[in-house]
Amino acid sequence: MSDLSLRLDFDGEDGFRLAVNCQLPTTGITAIYGPSGSGKTTLLNCMAGLQAANRGSQIQFGANVWQSESHFTPPWDRHIGFVFQDARLFPHLNVKQNLEFSLRRRGKHNAISSDDVVNWLQLGSLLNRMPERLALARDNALPVEVLQQVSAIYRGIAEKITGTAVVQADEIDGGSRKVRISLLCPLRVDTVPVKGKSEPLAADFSVPWAALLSRGGELNGNKLTDALRTQPKRAPQLYLMEPYDPQKIPLLMIHGLISTPLVWAKISNELWADDAIRRKYQIWHYLYNTSAPALYSGRILQQQLQEVRKLLDPEQDDPAMQSMTLLAHSMGGIVSRRLTTEPGNAFWNAAFTQPIDKLKLSPSDRHTLKKAFFWKATKQIDQVIFIAVPHRGSYFADNWIGKIGQILVKPPRPFTDFYNRISTENPGAFTSQYDRLGKGELDSVNALSPKQPTLKILYALPNKYQVDTYSIIGNRGKSGPVEKSSDGVVEYWSSRLPGTKSETIVPIKHEDINHPEVLKEVKRILKLR
Repeated sequence: MSDLSLRLDFDGEDGFRLAVNCQLPTTGITAIYGPSGSGKTTLLNCMAGLQAANRGSQIQFGANVWQSESHFTPPWDRHIGFVFQDARLFPHLNVKQNLEFSLRRRGKHNAISSDDVVNWLQLGSLLNRMPERLALARDNALPVEVLQQVSAIYRGIAEKITGTAVVQADEIDGGSRKVRISLLCPLRVDTVPVKGKSEPLAADFSVPWAALLSRGGELNGNKLTDALRTQPKRAPQLYLMEPYDPQKIPLLMIHGLISTPLVWAKISNELWADDAIRRKYQIWHYLYNTSAPALYSGRILQQQLQEVRKLLDPEQDDPAMQSMTLLAHSMGGIVSRRLTTEPGNAFWNAAFTQPIDKLKLSPSDRHTLKKAFFWKATKQIDQVIFIAVPHRGSYFADNWIGKIGQILVKPPRPFTDFYNRISTENPGAFTSQYDRLGKGELDSVNALSPKQPTLKILYALPNKYQVDTYSIIGNRGKSGPVEKSSDGVVEYWSSRLPGTKSETIVPIKHEDINHPEVLKEVKRILKLR
């Protein structure tokens, strides 16, 4: 088969849905047409891998499957050309560097050189100009400068970032004057020249977060409904909340149970407004379906981090990619522990009755199972801040509230199908302790029970590499022995983790991560670097 086979569904924002089932020829010219908003660009983005269609969709080019129920080929491995209808330039690189970034990713047999591109497109005079200095208007029109923003992880959703307009007017000449308007990003520019002096650039960092929250109603509603359905509306995804900077340390925020990255909006805003932190860190968010066990979500996050590094830093020499800080709340802390530890045989011996080589598995399932149980730590993570994390579980998972949650919460279909397939092909392969995993019934709620062997094993694992860890623990402002305190969900003894650099008690309930004392401690820790 030499055609491009498409069978996909895509759910966007505001009720938008695209359904396609067709085969496209790979020769000649195929035109896709329709009214504005009908999904033409979305279809092309799904074909190119810039957006992932709903689970269950399939995109196949000849014998190569690009997307299926269990597989997603990243854009750089699809070997297709894609010309965007709008400019896609990295704002921190000049024109020449943007070209070099792309040419490093060309195929081995592609003989096109950077000189060829420069000559064809007549870019010689623009090679040293930054994207924000490329004027949209020409000739006698006003040279309005533009700020190009990087899409959030380059898969479709570009969130707004803050910008400051700077107006500079020349002296009146012949009854008129020239006016230049520049849009500058205060995340990258601190000062501007005014009449020969360097003046601080004004900025309002609350604007992009207000815009984000105003459009986040559906995402906020999905934090519960996605936990109740086997096919969540949004797949797990890593988001860059500002243009990638090869010099700044990524600060990756991981939300907790029945939550979304919107919970970090206020903290992100406060950190952006702090000059010292803004200059040192760039903020990333991770969205995941909280109905799945934390270690499952951690595996997906680790894979996406590897993909991001391959995309943004193929030579692996960016300072930004040599160090990373995680800020994790609640179950997000368990997700983060998946990235800093190496279990050896500990989890396998607890869950299975026989070695992996003895199991009847397809090559794909064997590969996935090895990644799920014999993972390697992410070496670049060297600082983790835990907020109200149940390292040893929460009794809420075992009380009547937890029992109801276990009935209602539905793990993602790929997770349940995977383990159902293994147990069907290998009867008796799972130990009695992990019988629910073998049936595909282990969800995020019962996985947080203090009785769960997974948490006991993970708690005992040391970090593989040098990682500075810090704990922020809530006690609801109540007096009494700290050893008997609780944030209302997680007991003090469960929030503790051996080897932490500091342990700070704050007067918060479990969900109060925007409390001033929490923000104060987060800022203190971030400024230690």
